[in-house]
Amino acid sequence: MREDGSVGINYNVKKVYDITEVNLRQKTRQMRYDDKILLRVLLNSSSSKVKIVDNIPNTDKGAKYDFNEDTLYIARGAESPKIFYEVTEELAKQEIGENSSLDNFKNYCVSYMLCKKYNIDVSNYNFSEIPEQLRNLEAREIREELEPLRNAMESINSRMSDYIQKLTRDSKSRDKER
Repeated sequence: MREDGSVGINYNVKKVYDITEVNLRQKTRQMRYDDKILLRVLLNSSSSKVKIVDNIPNTDKGAKYDFNEDTLYIARGAESPKIFYEVTEELAKQEIGENSSLDNFKNYCVSYMLCKKYNIDVSNYNFSEIPEQLRNLEAREIREELEPLRNAMESINSRMSDYIQKLTRDSKSRDKER
């Protein structure tokens, strides 16, 4: 209503862009880290003790997290891509904990996300079989069930990024000293 009692129409003009009108100037560059450095980063991103052993009893895996001892065991001589998958899965297990029947699937998903983030080959991951417990849930319930995955991924990735930055700073300071 205007002051004189007549009805008026107001406009709030804004300038908007269509997504097709926006150009990305530079693609984000994915870093490829040396296998030894990446394994060191993974091991240092563990918030528990890490022990290197000759073999891990009762399993053929190259990495195993023990909740009782709060220790991540790594087998010597494990092969390069396989050890990354197993260590990331065990880091996820450490971060998420053991509290549901979907633990293996959740750990598998976090492992996939970490490997994808750090440019490790993810062609061996297969998500064709979704657990039965997730199929019958509502969208809100699925989000609640998968929330720990996002939190675990962010936590592990944050620690890994911090350690990578530390390595980069140390490397630059050594180069300056020369």
